[in-house]
Amino acid sequence: MRIISWNCDRAFNAKCDRFIGFSEEVRNADIYVIQECGNPISYNNLGKSIFACNYIWIENKNGRNGLGVFAKPGISLSLLHWSNPTKSLFVPVQVNNNLVLLAVWTHLPYSESFRDYYGANCEKFNDNMVIIGDFNSNTFYSDGKPNTIFESIVRTLEKKGFYSAYHYQTREQHCQETVATHYTKRSGKVRPVHIDHCFISKNIVENNEIYYKVLGENDKQRDYWLDTCQSDHIPLLLNIH
Repeated sequence: MRIISWNCDRAFNAKCDRFIGFSEEVRNADIYVIQECGNPISYNNLGKSIFACNYIWIENKNGRNGLGVFAKPGISLSLLHWSNPTKSLFVPVQVNNNLVLLAVWTHLPYSESFRDYYGANCEKFNDNMVIIGDFNSNTFYSDGKPNTIFESIVRTLEKKGFYSAYHYQTREQHCQETVATHYTKRSGKVRPVHIDHCFISKNIVENNEIYYKVLGENDKQRDYWLDTCQSDHIPLLLNIH
């Protein structure tokens, strides 16, 4: 199972050819989690043929864009009806009856939103689960001060048996990531931060081969997403074998 998550920064239908054109591993993913994308009903051409056939899409509360989970034909997606006491978008999906995928796109207040969502649904977080998306959070604020709420989220998920895929793969510490997932000013490529995350349950990690990376490991890749695809986020890739 290959899962890719990306905040497309709107206009996904117009960008999807560049998105899947990045590499064969992107083009051949099984599931795509796309934040800030429009309603797939409106897609045409390539977007319609690839992304508007097998999906679950939840609209943003402002009536524009939303959070979508798109899958290849033959993969079963079933929306799970979990409580959401926040204004953020969370899409819990049962995949093929053997994996729970929680797609994430938090809105202000970012860390508090995930904390409150987890608090309302913690008993549903199980040992065959992947949490992935745009958390808009790290263990520090943009002014360099500690983000104690997100630190608490990381500790809580660890106690629940979830690994951060990036930190598990790289052995780097939170707040010391060497690869960014977001650039605050796209054209200037300044203020790189790591605010998109993937957490995997211990059972999946221990019983499968896991490969994870951020698709912006060098300047050429980074520029492709920021300039060619016109997004301020870099996609995440997770392989589960």
